[in-house]
Amino acid sequence: DEAKFRELCKNAMQTLEAKGVSIDRHAFATAALSTYDDHRPIDECLGYATEHAIVVGAMSSDQAQETQTA
Repeated sequence: DEAKFRELCKNAMQTLEAKGVSIDRHAFATAALSTYDDHRPIDECLGYATEHAIVVGAMSSDQAQETQTA
């Protein structure tokens, strides 16, 4: 059920952030829902979303630092 999956995604994002992992929440949600809509297993959806959100978050952070030092 999609509502339960969305709640699981919110909990996963909160857990990652509580552990100090920097993520892009929008990227996480988009990636998770996209793979969920493709009928992939839930653990695969969350794993892919986590990796994607960390990469996008790191890229955003790097760009912000470059802007501040320029």
